[in-house]
Amino acid sequence: IIIKDNFLDANAGSVLAKGSWKKLELINLNFNTLGDLGLKNLQTHPWRLLKELHLLKNNIGNEGAIALVSMINPQLQKLFLSHNYITDDGCKILAKGQWKHLKTL
Repeated sequence: IIIKDNFLDANAGSVLAKGSWKKLELINLNFNTLGDLGLKNLQTHPWRLLKELHLLKNNIGNEGAIALVSMINPQLQKLFLSHNYITDDGCKILAKGQWKHLKTL
């Protein structure tokens, strides 16, 4: 699913999490304003087959990094987070993720 540059906010995370995305492998939400709350809302869905997650320029901070570590499964191969507000502490949190197949961060 590609929904980039659409002014999606934290509420969109909740709406997407309620969807029936059993076979979804890619989510591209670049250039929106999900923020930390949007990621917390997204984490309520299992995302079992997700391989790529694009979150470029979404106002994500360290709390969002915590949500990412909680929501992403080990199948994730690519995670794009540039142009957000994740600090060194947030990077340390991301480094604790159990992503055995991650190739791109």
